[in-house]
Amino acid sequence: MTPDLNANRFFEKQLYPQTPDDWSPIIIACGIKTPENIGHLMRVAGNTGVRQMLVVHSGTILHTTKINRIAGAAGSVVDCRFCTVEELPSLLPSD
Repeated sequence: MTPDLNANRFFEKQLYPQTPDDWSPIIIACGIKTPENIGHLMRVAGNTGVRQMLVVHSGTILHTTKINRIAGAAGSVVDCRFCTVEELPSLLPSD
């Protein structure tokens, strides 16, 4: 038996508690310079149940058309916001 099948069987038997919606993770992306990488990160966020993605920028917002093209359907699922370092604390939930 291949190791991949063993891993699949192991995880099939595990019971994972359902994560409440208000506990969904938030991704904070800082220092990403290419719109394609932000799109890829949004795709991962959409596939893993991320509630929100905050992209910290230094004043120049990257081309959103490239981001949305790479993100695909995740672009409409994940709440993605661009902010500066100074704005970031006000966008984080208090909890």
